Amino acid sequence: MATKTTLSLQEFLRLPREQPDGAHYELDEGELIRLSPAGRTHAAIVIRIASYLDALLDPTQFTVLGGEAGVILSDVDDRGIVRGADVAVERASELDEGYAREPFVVAVEVVSKGQDPEDLERKKNQYVRAGTETWLVYPRAGTIHVCNGSQLAVRRRGDRFHSIALNCEIDTGKFFVR
Repeated sequence: MATKTTLSLQEFLRLPREQPDGAHYELDEGELIRLSPAGRTHAAIVIRIASYLDALLDPTQFTVLGGEAGVILSDVDDRGIVRGADVAVERASELDEGYAREPFVVAVEVVSKGQDPEDLERKKNQYVRAGTETWLVYPRAGTIHVCNGSQLAVRRRGDRFHSIALNCEIDTGKFFVR
């Protein structure tokens, strides 16, 4: 059985943001989670979604973030939660080098083949509890699970849906690579 590393929020915030091998960290209720660098398909889809949203949204209202943008979802020191989103949308504000302290408006997770389903579900639930509209993008299946509060809708590649959080139509056909 693997040992779990637990850290306080303050200890987590002192860690280097990224390791030399490209790995980065999240904090799940005090438990340190190490994440490996993404694969090429994952990275391409992240770029497509971020670029699409950046072109679609009004920059005076929203800022689109990519590259595992971090947000502190709970600052209870011994049970801190810091998660990173593949793509995130936040209300427009002045940017700094720190983690976001307000929940994202939208968090997008591109689901990789080796991703732990239990961790993904916990992460989705943490975002939803914080009031974040959460999109789980499954490249192999060509589907997007849109979670908004207690509502879950499954969209397919090429579908259009109305994002409640962004108040606009989203064309999922722009998300996927061949």
